[in-house]
Amino acid sequence: MKNFLLIILLAFSASRLSAQTTDYCDSLQSRPSVWAASGYTIAINGAVWAYDRYIQKSEFAKINAKTIKNNFKTGFVWDSDRLATNHLGHPFNGGLYFLASRMSGFNFWQSLPFSTAGSLIWELFAEKEPPGFNDLLATSLTGAAFGEVMHRGLDYVLHRNSRSRFPLTLNLTLGDRFMADGADITHGGHYPTLSLDLEYGDAFDASEDRPFDYFFGSTTMHLGSSNTQPLFGAMSITGRLWGKELETGENASALFGIWQQYDFYHNRYAREDEANPLFNFSETVAAGPGLMFRQEGSSATLQQALFADIIALGAVENPNLFIIERHYNMGSGFALKSLTSINLWERIKLSFQAKVFYLNTWGNYTSAARTDVETGVLDPLYTDTMGDKGYSWAFVLSPELDINVTGHWGLRLSATRLGRDSRYKYYPDSKARTTEFRLGLRYTL
Repeated sequence: MKNFLLIILLAFSASRLSAQTTDYCDSLQSRPSVWAASGYTIAINGAVWAYDRYIQKSEFAKINAKTIKNNFKTGFVWDSDRLATNHLGHPFNGGLYFLASRMSGFNFWQSLPFSTAGSLIWELFAEKEPPGFNDLLATSLTGAAFGEVMHRGLDYVLHRNSRSRFPLTLNLTLGDRFMADGADITHGGHYPTLSLDLEYGDAFDASEDRPFDYFFGSTTMHLGSSNTQPLFGAMSITGRLWGKELETGENASALFGIWQQYDFYHNRYAREDEANPLFNFSETVAAGPGLMFRQEGSSATLQQALFADIIALGAVENPNLFIIERHYNMGSGFALKSLTSINLWERIKLSFQAKVFYLNTWGNYTSAARTDVETGVLDPLYTDTMGDKGYSWAFVLSPELDINVTGHWGLRLSATRLGRDSRYKYYPDSKARTTEFRLGLRYTL
């Protein structure tokens, strides 16, 4: 349903944007319209609620005056929907609110109140379940990143033939993904996948200083009828909120900036008898400083990026936690990332990314609380916990080789090592390790 709403929004936005003849600007019309942005936001919530209530006949959508009053009385809790719902679906829905305000003429910062308002309306009025604090954060703040990427992408599609410079690189890679079952790389499953990588704008031009004048991101989708892997196996967005160029030597460029970050990983065992996800992690609401450097030579170009993120909201797999559909802790922490690439003769590209995440859970899900939930003494909808008190380290290491064969076509080979180590106060510690290999045919638009 939300995909259908996105199509409607994009179609309407296209009719508005196609009438613009000037270069890209934050305001798409001379006078931003609060009424238009508010109307779209309410319409999105109304359409999604009607679909859930009358088509899906979902219990949570059976609202009335009593449920609304109860939501205000209860207040916000840490809810227990599945990872993909809370940490991917809610940012996407927030992106729709954000896109609606952007298409109504508001700039990036002016659109944030509309994504927040859209989330508040949904949480307080459109569900009979208590409003989720984590949903409000993910929808409002991460929704801004999703919505801005949609907005810029649509503007590029409509105006790419009429602009002297509108840089966007989009790579589509179709291939096979082998995911090992744990640390043993001799056992696992093969999955057909479609990967999308994009880069928008000039990384080293701080004169284009609006949020997301430069961003890059990627997503991996599993294809076919396999039910052992989720549709989205991974997704990331890195957008520059502010930047300042630094003085460098000859043929070199450097930029320091503040960046918004989003990383999402969702993988399961290949064996259908495995109930728990294999690697399940999300850096949902995060931002922090970052430095990018590029050195150009006659036959090679080196590019290096370093980021340090403060994570306000994240999620990490927890095999001890079983509340409704939730098998993960939420928490806050930090991340350190290094992205390196060497481009040789404009034909061979070697890349390596290393990411380390730390999440601390300020939880109170004790053995007594778990017993109360399992025996029905405590309604799981009102457990209101971030999870088992403790902390987790997670890492992602990934080398990649990209060979440009001819024109727009190329081959891509990569390997990724993913791992997690978790320590809990009330439950046994746990860890997970897995490795994936990918081989695909890449096409550059």
